[in-house]
Amino acid sequence: MKVVSDTSVIGNLFLIDKLQLLNTLFETVIIPDKVAEELKRLEAFGHDVHSIFQTDILSVKSVKNKEDVESLLEELDPGESEAIVLALELNIPLLLIDEKKGRAKAEALGIEVTGLLGILLRAKAKGVIPSLKPIVDSLIKDAKFFISEKLYKAVLLKAGED
Repeated sequence: MKVVSDTSVIGNLFLIDKLQLLNTLFETVIIPDKVAEELKRLEAFGHDVHSIFQTDILSVKSVKNKEDVESLLEELDPGESEAIVLALELNIPLLLIDEKKGRAKAEALGIEVTGLLGILLRAKAKGVIPSLKPIVDSLIKDAKFFISEKLYKAVLLKAGED
């Protein structure tokens, strides 16, 4: 399955050395130029991001409809805006995105969304990872990924790890 991704999913998986999960779940992960730029900013924090762009399934594509991107920029950041427009342009039904506003806008435009926790649940369901809890804990500790206690418990319950 081909998907389009915003920055957060790729960046957070990279920060905890779990980027390979995307290889096991998807055929191709397409990112727009702005998302590529946002990922490259991790270098300012001492991370070597070359491995992100070396993965076989990652593809960077330019958005054609700049007007649609501009209209989304009134509510969303550049990476989210381009990711949504790219998913529409390429007719890709699934967008990997975590931010609430971006998810809501994508869904309103008919795009299915899943975030980082949804990807981890898919990986667990497919037997790609044996346990979700250590990965979520690493996201919180090492990537400073915010998750409410309520959502944390709900995700672990859904994964059968309560």
